[in-house]
Amino acid sequence: TVTLPVEISEGLAAGQVGLPMGMPGIAPVLAGARLEDLREAQQ
Repeated sequence: TVTLPVEISEGLAAGQVGLPMGMPGIAPVLAGARLEDLREAQQ
């Protein structure tokens, strides 16, 4: 399980997720990912 702090960024579009790259446990395929609802954020 990876736990990251949540920050609201005005530089990201609504629903866009910004994740640090190169961290263990975060797959590169998540680049450009979008959340459709908060349930996805819990997974």
